[in-house]
Amino acid sequence: MNRTKNIASILGILLCLLLTLGFIACNRGNATQSNTDNQTGQSAEDQGTSGDSASSETSTNYDPFPAENRITAKEVLTLLQSEDVPTVIDMRDTALYKENSIAEAFSLPLKQMYSRIHEIPRDKVIVLIFENTQGANEAWAVLIEQGYDPSMIRIMDDNLKGWINAGYGISESLEAGC
Repeated sequence: MNRTKNIASILGILLCLLLTLGFIACNRGNATQSNTDNQTGQSAEDQGTSGDSASSETSTNYDPFPAENRITAKEVLTLLQSEDVPTVIDMRDTALYKENSIAEAFSLPLKQMYSRIHEIPRDKVIVLIFENTQGANEAWAVLIEQGYDPSMIRIMDDNLKGWINAGYGISESLEAGC
């Protein structure tokens, strides 16, 4: 009986993974066609990928989040100074977050997203900070899958590097968490 329950649990997990992968693949296909004319020509380094041919090809060939959902460091700063302060989430690994991040950001590594999704409000603009485009794609798909309003999700262009290059302040030696 326990073996049957274990098999059923494993099958359920596999089904969830397949559905998630199918959703991501579907978004990739739709975005590739609609964004073909909008390619930026950024290098693998600009995209935040590791530079290997498979990663850089994947990150530049599709973009599941629309251009209007991208946000620059300057626009993030403007939002942070407004009445409707967004929720800024640093989705990089905890070690990178602890090194430095935007002071108003909280750490929620991508690998913890499902278990901590309840920490992300649905009634505020959400700004996501990533280390690479692939992570942004995955988080975008998870938020949409979980029923978040796409118009409330922003992906920060150039990640934290853009924030630092713009000369905006960062917090160093942070504690992880909300």
